Amino acid sequence: MKRKKEREPELLQYRIEYSIDDNFPTERFFMSLNPKDALSQLCHICIKSSPFDDLKQGELDLFTQAFLNPDIDTLERPDLLPVPDSIPDEDFPEPEPEPEPEKIGEGENTEDDPDDETAEDFFNSTFQQEEQTPTPTEVKPDPAAVHRKKQEERLEEIALIQSKNEARIQEFENLRGKVGQVLEWFEAKLSILTFEEYNRWIDKWISIEYPLHKEDDDPENELES
Repeated sequence: MKRKKEREPELLQYRIEYSIDDNFPTERFFMSLNPKDALSQLCHICIKSSPFDDLKQGELDLFTQAFLNPDIDTLERPDLLPVPDSIPDEDFPEPEPEPEPEKIGEGENTEDDPDDETAEDFFNSTFQQEEQTPTPTEVKPDPAAVHRKKQEERLEEIALIQSKNEARIQEFENLRGKVGQVLEWFEAKLSILTFEEYNRWIDKWISIEYPLHKEDDDPENELES
């Protein structure tokens, strides 16, 4: 059996009469899902007649949300990056002194007379010297120096994260300030004179109170007689 195609939500017709800066009223009609959607379309039109016509899409969306929800802070603070703790100091024992190099005995002859040395003796002495060459002592890293390096790296990491968080907070404050300026301008300049929804079942325009109330979010408004 074929699945039934989901029915698309029905668009409703809205009529808004408004005035900007006490100029002559303007009447516009919108096909929207609900009253908030109609007001959102009105915001996108009116913003072009404001000093803020250069708003980016993200800024415009935030302003529209704030305009539709004047009693709610729709601009959420950004999530900050977690800052790790600094590495505490630790006490390390004093490093052990390095062993002194072995001294060659007085009776040992380190250099042979080349005139008395045969080829075989030269080969044997060279082989013995290679065998007797001491293995270099492995230098262990100083634990205190290693710990200090880790502390420095952690402090650099903390400073970088704090710098990024400060940039996020500053960007948020700038955005909040800009959205606030746009809202103040609209509250002072925009007047909505008529806001109505057309009900085709009774062939009548139903008045909608502005600012909107929570119940106005429901597209299935009760019919008024």
